[in-house]
Amino acid sequence: MKKVVVVAALLLAGCGGDQVDGEGFAALKFGMTPEQLKPLGFLCGADAKICSQDNPPPAPGRASLFDKPVRLAVTLVGGTLTEIDITLPNYSEDELIALYQKTYGEPEECRFNNALGGTVEKHVWSAKNGATITVSKILDYGAAPDTSRLTSLTAFATYRDPTRSAEFKTHSC
Repeated sequence: MKKVVVVAALLLAGCGGDQVDGEGFAALKFGMTPEQLKPLGFLCGADAKICSQDNPPPAPGRASLFDKPVRLAVTLVGGTLTEIDITLPNYSEDELIALYQKTYGEPEECRFNNALGGTVEKHVWSAKNGATITVSKILDYGAAPDTSRLTSLTAFATYRDPTRSAEFKTHSC
């Protein structure tokens, strides 16, 4: 009987997927400075709020998500990394959402209308420390032209530190 209970507990523990780590993504850690980002191939503008990565990035800065290479950009607030934007070519939002669900379990979901009346659906996975991963999906474009057929298949994910996550949740969902 004890063996059955232990097996059932292990199965239930695994159902929710892994916990979002909440510290960053790949070699990028929340709180890094422009000086720490430079060896990873990031070029920070004069205002040092948004930094883009060289193309291709140097070896220490290369990253992948679900075994696919990605492009990275970061946002700095107060001179430290608070947000990581990940671009995953050749994936749809639905495919990316399914991969995150398989890894981390079911997300929080919310829908809202943007300024042009389009409907946006956000899928948010949270870490214990309050950091989040977000994948947004446009359900309809409202008054904006539908440009989905004009661009190549690309999905985006955003990793936010706990402070930026709290601000995002207050304003978006």
